[in-house]
Amino acid sequence: MSNKEWLERANKVVANSTFSTDIVFARAEGVGFFDTEGKFYYDFASGPGVANIGWNHPKLVAAVQELLQKGESGYGGNEILNPYWIKLAEKLVELTPGNFPKRVFPSNSGGEAVEAGIIACMLKRPERKAILTFNGDFHGRMGYARTATTSKSVHFMNLPQGVERAHYLIFPEANYERSYNYKDYLDSQIGRFAKDINVAVIELVQGEGGINVASNWAMDDLMSFLQENGIYVLVDEVQTGFGRTGKMWACEHYGIEPDIMALAKGASGGVSPIGLTVLREELNFSDSRGHSNTFGGNPLSSCVAFTTLEIIQEEKLAERANKLGIYMMYYSLAKIPPSYHDGIGGLGLMQRLKFKNGEIRDRVVAEALKRGLFLMGAGESAIRLMPPLTIQKEEIRKAFSILSEAIKIVTE
Repeated sequence: MSNKEWLERANKVVANSTFSTDIVFARAEGVGFFDTEGKFYYDFASGPGVANIGWNHPKLVAAVQELLQKGESGYGGNEILNPYWIKLAEKLVELTPGNFPKRVFPSNSGGEAVEAGIIACMLKRPERKAILTFNGDFHGRMGYARTATTSKSVHFMNLPQGVERAHYLIFPEANYERSYNYKDYLDSQIGRFAKDINVAVIELVQGEGGINVASNWAMDDLMSFLQENGIYVLVDEVQTGFGRTGKMWACEHYGIEPDIMALAKGASGGVSPIGLTVLREELNFSDSRGHSNTFGGNPLSSCVAFTTLEIIQEEKLAERANKLGIYMMYYSLAKIPPSYHDGIGGLGLMQRLKFKNGEIRDRVVAEALKRGLFLMGAGESAIRLMPPLTIQKEEIRKAFSILSEAIKIVTE
């Protein structure tokens, strides 16, 4: 069937969401995918952000096949423990920043991973009812469902009273000059509320917000402020983790050792949804009633995440993302004249190309799609430049040829 025929069927039964209404996915391979008509597209969104090791990596496919053939798929790790989940938790405790005892909680998505971290903080210190975050951050599409659950008292008897107030900070982009004292800004904006704030939930490279990179000097000031006021630090690495920014974790660029890390996308290998919350030991849920879910830590998703981590390490994909990110940045600047866009930026293979407005951006995305390059928007007027970390230089050049052609058609 053609894309059009499939879309006609979808229009009768599928709820509106963020999906493209031009193509229907059929299968994926390496750094791209095919639609139902057999056309190949370079994938510069990666899922978004899930296919760090490329689509259907042979080692990952083999691991999944072996697990299924052995009949090892089954219960989630929150219901019955399994070796795959235990091995993955051990590996994450070893690889994540911070030489202190940690625990890992499994779930099914990035939003769930962030939610688990906030719940842990609220259960630990229910008297502190505020959170801190940046304008432009994105931390998932959930919350509040727990407050509507009354099937058993265990589900709400330990429920923290919730966030009474959220404080928002201006995101300090790295490409801005240090024109003000960030410590003074923090004191003036949230100093009087500091002892009410339980946890700061932050993205160091904002994904959905536009691929904005935080400045090192501002993060130094912020971390000092948070430490002085006893505020937990939750770094949302849902999109930045697993080598995407040129290091295994984005917080390594800043020397930050978070109390909590929320992980997801890249751990999935583009195969199985997963959410992971790495907690400082003191934030471990006090008993089995603290938090749970049905399928988190199941053998399949745990096997996939563990194998994905092995591939990233064996193939040195974080280091590769750093080198190819520099190459792609310079190639972008050389291939696309400044008159055609409104700024290039990013870290590793998590980059953006910004346009004067969202209408131009959307037209460029549509034109590129016609020519075999799949892109996704970020922020109000940017596109993500986030190919799999396995991409080759030649493939970058081919994709940018398509992109520059699309931009010329739209802007000339």
